[in-house]
Amino acid sequence: MIMHLGQDASAMEEDVVLILDLSHGLRADTRDFLARLRAQGRLEDVSGGAAKSAVVLCGRRGVRALLSPVSSATLRRRQGAAGGADQLARAWDAARAD
Repeated sequence: MIMHLGQDASAMEEDVVLILDLSHGLRADTRDFLARLRAQGRLEDVSGGAAKSAVVLCGRRGVRALLSPVSSATLRRRQGAAGGADQLARAWDAARAD
């Protein structure tokens, strides 16, 4: 299934590894992970500067993240099945390797 992430952005549901709520503080390691993706050009802001969530994806285009104007609660409701822990581990390892 295709999951709408806000604005003109969408992703395959099975590529969604993690949905982060940006309205609360993030842990240092999570901020570091997103900073690495940004430095590698793999963090895209589709929120128009009003990000409420970050969606980490692992698919054909590799590991990437999108900043979304849609709340994490809404995105989780749209998501039919949760991404697996194996996908999260692969995403983390891939981001750290670069």
